[in-house]
Amino acid sequence: MEEEEEEQAINRQTALYSFKLLCRSFGSDHQEAFVPVLNRAVEIIVSPEEEKNVIGSGLLCMAEVASTLKALAIPQLPRWLD
Repeated sequence: MEEEEEEQAINRQTALYSFKLLCRSFGSDHQEAFVPVLNRAVEIIVSPEEEKNVIGSGLLCMAEVASTLKALAIPQLPRWLD
């Protein structure tokens, strides 16, 4: 069971890193499409049950998406700061 949880955490890290790279490549032309990615990254970051490595990947993803979204990221600020 522990091995399965570890694999799921690695899959979440990989997915977040993939979204980070996709945002870097396509985000400036498709900002609206990445708003849900930002929402999910914030959910992962604020989750007290999430593994630290996944939270780190979530922070990297969130930073890339927020940098790309610019003003569209502002509505998420209160959730980051809670």
